[in-house]
Amino acid sequence: MTNTEQKAQYNVYVKLQAARVRLQADGLKKTGENTYSHFKYFQLDDFLPTVNKIFADVGLCSVFSITGDTAVLTIVNAEDTTQAVTFTSPIAEAGIKGASAMQQL
Repeated sequence: MTNTEQKAQYNVYVKLQAARVRLQADGLKKTGENTYSHFKYFQLDDFLPTVNKIFADVGLCSVFSITGDTAVLTIVNAEDTTQAVTFTSPIAEAGIKGASAMQQL
């Protein structure tokens, strides 16, 4: 059995867990900094290129959208698009002083 055939047998949850482990092992650094409240945070540039590479390697695809006041991230198994996991989160309007509402959320 080839590596590609083996990978196709994994369901979306197995692939997502493998991607999470690889991302955690990558040692990403937070480059965003809130100087008012003295904390660092991840920016999209800190992790998105690594996530995209890992997802391509394990056979996942992410689809992000914002509908009204909810952000939706759907992770799809690229080898079996009937398998997907969806995450939702409320969104908040960003403030200016100190921490933004989105950072507080």
